[in-house]
Amino acid sequence: MVILTSSFILKHAKSKIKKGEESSYLKRLTHLNCNDKNIAEIGDLRECTSLSVVYLYNNFIKLIPDTILFNHLTHLYLQNNDVEKIENLDMCSNIEKLYLGNNCIIVVEGLESMTQLRELSIENQRMPPGERLLFDPRSLYAISNSLEILNISGNRLKHIKELKPLNRLRELYASENYFKDMKELGELLGGFLYITKVDFRKNPLVNKVKYRDRVITMSESIQVIDGKEIPETMKLFLRNWKASKEKQKRYLLEHAMADTSNLPPLQRVPQSGIRDRSSHNSFSSNNFYASSSTHSAPTFSRGAGSMPLLELESTYFETREPTQVANFTIAPKSSLRQQTIENREVKQTVFNFPTSDRDSPPPKNSSQAYNEEYKIDI
Repeated sequence: MVILTSSFILKHAKSKIKKGEESSYLKRLTHLNCNDKNIAEIGDLRECTSLSVVYLYNNFIKLIPDTILFNHLTHLYLQNNDVEKIENLDMCSNIEKLYLGNNCIIVVEGLESMTQLRELSIENQRMPPGERLLFDPRSLYAISNSLEILNISGNRLKHIKELKPLNRLRELYASENYFKDMKELGELLGGFLYITKVDFRKNPLVNKVKYRDRVITMSESIQVIDGKEIPETMKLFLRNWKASKEKQKRYLLEHAMADTSNLPPLQRVPQSGIRDRSSHNSFSSNNFYASSSTHSAPTFSRGAGSMPLLELESTYFETREPTQVANFTIAPKSSLRQQTIENREVKQTVFNFPTSDRDSPPPKNSSQAYNEEYKIDI
């Protein structure tokens, strides 16, 4: 395996370097092309103080040493290596593009000083079975104001909400993951005001009903989904449709709230006015009849109190005096007569309640007993 050093750079220089000019050549060097050189380790490169672009992809590098601390470095290509951890990049504060795809990284970290980073590619990491790519929140917040392009494809990710801090993204490539929550995706894209391209191919959510249409309505700035450009006519139609649906929901919600605000308040039912049907034999009151008009009665008023009107069939009132139940009048049976109020017929209903157990013969069964004891004549 090869170790990358200053002598290795001089040996593989494209042009012949004169003796005595080696040091000046290394100081002037801005682009370093050492891809596909079987490099396993990065040695001391401190003499290369002007390096801004470094190509080290397709090698066998495992560690990023502190000897690569170049203040002028803007582009670093380390994809297709064996890097296991992002480290020793604290002094590289001017890096704009960092390519770390196809390595062995498990945690995205060590980016706190990269406040100028615009593009990060960390796709297809070779991780142990069951592992997935993790994100250090400190690193995400550090690059949130600058990052525009992110590639996280093929990293077994399940939740896309971890990317919420990156609200300046313009392009997001997240294919071949395990994303399946459309609601979570909508919340994310709704916060990305500058997003123009997204790629979610080979994720479970692409099999959702009307997946593409729903993604279009999630953000007004999206122009390309899964490599296919969105026609302007489709974009305009779907967004107008979404606006009309939201307007209809708001209208229904407002009217529903207005309807419920006009309802009367709920009133408590006094427990003393209700008797169980199974204990009807203990009543000592006489038979009653009820006369009702065509109007319904929502409440039962007796003296100063009030209670909701219950079904007369299942509610018994113990009284000998006439009692007003809204439009119903309960009176002793002796006052039964045909009534006419304002030239209108009033229906009369007779409720026969036994005064004691001796008034009713033994029933054959419970249903017949009820029918015989409570005869209703209209």
